[in-house]
Amino acid sequence: MHRRRLPIYAASIVFLSLAGNLTIASSAGAQTPTTWPNISGEWYRDGDHKKIDTITQNGKALELLNERTPRERAQGEFTSQTTFVAHWRDHPDDIGTLSDNNHTITWSDGAVWKR
Repeated sequence: MHRRRLPIYAASIVFLSLAGNLTIASSAGAQTPTTWPNISGEWYRDGDHKKIDTITQNGKALELLNERTPRERAQGEFTSQTTFVAHWRDHPDDIGTLSDNNHTITWSDGAVWKR
């Protein structure tokens, strides 16, 4: 029986840890995490529990729903562990910045969402 040897490329190797996090290690030793903060759920504009905004998350991809009437949806994605961009109809590149242990989002237009 002949065993076929597969070539090993040193440029990048993919590891899957026991915790289920995928990490890519390059020959330079850099690692890119693929886990993102969990910001799914209800958020409150200016902390007002009558103004409910909602975020649904799938990895780094986000779907946002604001509290205004009519309700508006946006698609977005994380750009780092503490920032993401949302593409609203009227604000196509609104940047959200997480703070307060991921309990506050401060938007580039000055709005603040809390949970």
